[in-house]
Amino acid sequence: MAGARIGAGDLVEWLTDVGPAPKQVGAVLVLGGSGIDAMGVERVLVERFGMLRRFGQRLEQSGRGRPRWVDAGAESIAGQVGRLTCPAPGDVAALLAVATDALTRPLDRTGPLWRAEVVDGLAGGGVAVVLVLHHVLADGLGGLAVLSRLVDDASQSAPVGRAAGAPGASRRSGAPRPVVRPVDASAVRVRRRIGAPRTSLNVPTGPRRVTLVAEAELAAVKAAGRTRGATVNDVLLVVVAGAAGRLLRARGEDVDALVVSVAVATRAPDAAHGLGNHVGVMPVRVPLRGSAGDRLAAVARQTRRRKGHARRTSTALVRPLFRLGVATGTYRRAIENQRFVNIFLTNMIGPTSALAFAGAPVERLVPLVVGAGNVPTAFAALSYAGTLAVSVDVDPDAVPEVEALRAALVDELRDVVALGVSPLA
Repeated sequence: MAGARIGAGDLVEWLTDVGPAPKQVGAVLVLGGSGIDAMGVERVLVERFGMLRRFGQRLEQSGRGRPRWVDAGAESIAGQVGRLTCPAPGDVAALLAVATDALTRPLDRTGPLWRAEVVDGLAGGGVAVVLVLHHVLADGLGGLAVLSRLVDDASQSAPVGRAAGAPGASRRSGAPRPVVRPVDASAVRVRRRIGAPRTSLNVPTGPRRVTLVAEAELAAVKAAGRTRGATVNDVLLVVVAGAAGRLLRARGEDVDALVVSVAVATRAPDAAHGLGNHVGVMPVRVPLRGSAGDRLAAVARQTRRRKGHARRTSTALVRPLFRLGVATGTYRRAIENQRFVNIFLTNMIGPTSALAFAGAPVERLVPLVVGAGNVPTAFAALSYAGTLAVSVDVDPDAVPEVEALRAALVDELRDVVALGVSPLA
């Protein structure tokens, strides 16, 4: 039986998956403890994904209308869960390489648009879970909503796609519920007709990707922000732009500011646990000159003064002219030559307390994103149980200075956090 048609925002994500790397998002869950039963983790994944109706469906195109969600078959869930072994030495870098490979491997468009890989072979005997979703399924908040239904004590939650509190929704007494909230929507409205500065960081991306990650205590980041009247979002804007600025200076490029495209949640609070794409983008011009404190104060002043609105997906983008542009390659050429933004940033507020999966504690939660167009550095931040993880997706062919970029990210975090006189995690 044919299901619901996909929404306008989801259709845009579906149609614009035309780059060399697929439009997929994900996360890495590192489970603590030794001797974890990897087969047991697989069984739990199959069981819990089986409770999420959308994850047993696929997209079907009929005629010229929007694709519809239809059942993919009884065995479809089990077929999306697999096993991978992390190569030696089984450390974080090796795990991120495995996760990035899973993220950038295109999903089969004729089946369910997700995959879950259980990764064994980690140093110390641990196990990790790599979750990958096509962007048509969910934005960042939707992905966190999925996570909230996969973790322990969440198997009785309402199926994804239904509103929280719908018939059949329940939760065992005392079970921790992950907090999923949209980020602060305040940002600087970039002046019209003024684009991003031209830099060597804006070149067409290819299929290869590398993921880096740096972490800090969330409380330390908040404390640093308070010293300049800034939010965590403001801090992240300064950090990611500053890291890119350091890289440019090493290349001999002197730039006053960079434009960061920030993803901003536009979904209503009562839809926070649903799937689909309810997100806008907001370009923010971030200064690069001056101390970390001066730059943070400047961004904070601007965001307080000018609270703009995110640019939501236009319904015009799903009209015939837009589809023709996608089909003929015009859209891809446009995004590979755009001059509006230098960097992508997504910031998500994740679970505030520690989670468990299949009886094991989730010790680390790392977001995964894929850059597109001519933006080879895409950052994603996710807070979890007091830690803020900042990952960066890098095209190593466009940015071969991968380790230098990671060092720059760590240095920028350290400089900003030092404003609050609190150590890095």
